[in-house]
Amino acid sequence: MARKKPTKPADAAPVGAHTHKDARTNIPTRELAGFAAEDEMRARGYSVQLRKEPKMAVAVIVDFPDGNAQKYEQVTGKLFPEGKLPEGWRVHIAGPAGNGWQVVNVVPSQEQFETFAREQLLPAAQQAGDAPPRITFFPVYRLIRN
Repeated sequence: MARKKPTKPADAAPVGAHTHKDARTNIPTRELAGFAAEDEMRARGYSVQLRKEPKMAVAVIVDFPDGNAQKYEQVTGKLFPEGKLPEGWRVHIAGPAGNGWQVVNVVPSQEQFETFAREQLLPAAQQAGDAPPRITFFPVYRLIRN
C-alpha cells in the first residue's frame, strides 16, 4: 500500500520564513527570515544598516569613424598605460567596424564615463588624429561572464 505524502497546511509559512503579528493591526503576517531578523535586531536596540542596491552598470559604445588599430593602440597606450582598466570598469572590447573602429565598455555610470571622456579620451583621440567619436550609452540589464 502506498504511503500518502504529508501535506502542508495552506497557511503554513514558507521555508526560511516565520510568522509574527503586525504591531499596528495584531494580525499575523509572514516575512522572510532576513527581514524578521532585522526587525528583531532593531527591537533589541541594535543599529541595522541595509545594503543599498548596487547601481546598474552602463554600456558605452564609442564609434571612431576614421579609427584604426594604430590609432587605437596610441590612444589606449595613454589611457591605460599599465594595461589596466579604470576602477569599476568591467569590460573593454575593441575592433574594426565599418570604415572605422568601435569600442564597447561596461562602466559603473554614465557620469563617470563622461568625465573620463572629457578629461582623458577626447584629448588622447585628438592627439592621435582621430575625429571626435560618437558615444552611445545604454543600461546593462545583464552581463554574463565565464
